[in-house]
Amino acid sequence: MVNMFLACLFAVLSLQVFTMSYRLNGINRSFISMPIAVIEKAIILYASDTDSLYIDRGELEKSVETYISKEVGKYSRQYSLNYYYYSTSDGLICKTSTCDGVRITLIAQVVYTFNYQKTMFYELRRN
Repeated sequence: MVNMFLACLFAVLSLQVFTMSYRLNGINRSFISMPIAVIEKAIILYASDTDSLYIDRGELEKSVETYISKEVGKYSRQYSLNYYYYSTSDGLICKTSTCDGVRITLIAQVVYTFNYQKTMFYELRRN
């Protein structure tokens, strides 16, 4: 009888570990391999004396949210995205609308109290 109980307990724990690792790997794979086209879609060429590139905040947040809800939504129902716009020349927060760097942080609930958190940096630079 004790053997049956231990076997059932082991089966339930194995299923929980499998579910957690499946969700964790799915979220990680989706966020890390986000297509660069999602970010490129929000790049605008600012025409002035010096042609410079900057990120359109509204377009970036909309395209990233669409991608994340489609891909990460398969693995987690509760997630949040945080954006931090900065200037690549000095690394400080960008107070204008012409930012050339963004830090995107994803926080997603994997199971009950275990959360996945990852930050990706994207910067516009000339070659």
